[in-house]
Amino acid sequence: MAQDMKKESHLKTFKKYNTVNWEKSGNSSWVQCNECSSWFHIGPSILERPDISMHCPNCHNEFTQENAKNMVIC
Repeated sequence: MAQDMKKESHLKTFKKYNTVNWEKSGNSSWVQCNECSSWFHIGPSILERPDISMHCPNCHNEFTQENAKNMVIC
């Protein structure tokens, strides 16, 4: 239960939108690199594991969700 609360409080720090009407909700979210500011898709399973490092396809920077510049959860 404590782990669920921690995960939930972690997700509340990010923007939750359904930003594009052609994207199915829950299929894909976006993350912005904290180094080069480019955006890329992440899958829903990544959101459940905030300890996993994400890899920017543009500058190859690696960072965790906590260090992302912005995130949009669709």
